[in-house]
Amino acid sequence: MKKILLPIDGTQRSIDAAEFVAQNFKPDDVEVISVTVREDYYAFAMTQINPQKVIDETMPIFGTVEEILKCFKLTKKVLVGRKAGEEIVLFAKENNIDTIVMTKSSKRGIKNFIGSVASYVVSHSACTVYSIPENNSAA
Repeated sequence: MKKILLPIDGTQRSIDAAEFVAQNFKPDDVEVISVTVREDYYAFAMTQINPQKVIDETMPIFGTVEEILKCFKLTKKVLVGRKAGEEIVLFAKENNIDTIVMTKSSKRGIKNFIGSVASYVVSHSACTVYSIPENNSAA
């Protein structure tokens, strides 16, 4: 069974990526691991906030993804780290991910053509990365 990594950030464009997975992969063929990255690692370390509390408070972000992928084997993870792109690439490597599905940013300008996180993942990942165009209705 192939493993798909689905990074989400709570935006409509990350939901578009979940819809892409639902429309283009068969539930019996893949396992989906959806992650979100909390980039405020140092803030947690400095204030000594309980990491599990942060994870528990972040889990509701997966609600819509769970609904869209209800027929799929789905695992949800909150990653706490410094930079989202680095955390996604590291997670993919450590968990033998076959494919990453994420949506590119719609921000204007050359620097943000596909978004800094997506750009980092495409440049540094050892697996296939689908960069899904943002839906016209997404903001």
